[in-house]
Amino acid sequence: MLREMIADVKANLRGPSTPFGVDLLLPQVGGSARKTNVDYTRGQLSELIDIIIEGGVSVFVSAVGVPPKQVVDKLHAAGILYMNMVGHPKHVHKACQIGADLIVAQGAEAGGHTGEIPTSILIPACADVCKTYKSPFTKQPVQLIAAGGIFDGRSIASALMLGANAVWVGTRFVAARESAVPESAKQEVINAGFDSTIKSTIWTGRPLRALGTPPMGYAAAMVNKANQSAGEIVLEMAVEAFNLLKGTDQFFNSSSKL
Repeated sequence: MLREMIADVKANLRGPSTPFGVDLLLPQVGGSARKTNVDYTRGQLSELIDIIIEGGVSVFVSAVGVPPKQVVDKLHAAGILYMNMVGHPKHVHKACQIGADLIVAQGAEAGGHTGEIPTSILIPACADVCKTYKSPFTKQPVQLIAAGGIFDGRSIASALMLGANAVWVGTRFVAARESAVPESAKQEVINAGFDSTIKSTIWTGRPLRALGTPPMGYAAAMVNKANQSAGEIVLEMAVEAFNLLKGTDQFFNSSSKL
């Protein structure tokens, strides 16, 4: 199935050189791990990694858990970046110690699998840890990407000020014109309020925030524009963030306010 999914993604890219990523859930199973954790790869991680390499994937993302170091080494040997999603600063250490190139710190506001630490607390904490590591592949400092409640230019600017190098946006794009979800699901995002999401382990065995059944973040309550293309969303968010950051000097001057 993964091979077919990669082929479908590539068929819809603008060109053969357009980068794209694949993520897998790799939770720890057994021992001190959550008892509801399961091996989503069904013991086929090695085969899945081979498919990812053969498919010309640019970035591999471990969405839950940390992969074995030999997997990271194999990805790097194939020229593929390794990114790990985390919900706690301690997980940054684990990922970086086996060679992470990028870290996605996902706050509790996010849709899907998420932890308990709010984005505003998690990002600066993870930024401090990332500063102490360099990627063995790029030879550059590990880059931090913020996720969880990122829905407009204000949240992008906030994430960058908190120490992130970039942002990961999910829920906002569910309502995008190109999104493959049913129109009814898009409308649910548009209509969602601040009390519309729930968090439960019933779907996958791990804490997951959702709107009814589709994974959905708190940001759904702030998404109120229908029929925008992904490009329009990106441009709107980027321009707003740029204008906000450009104007930050308004908060600093030598004259007293008293």
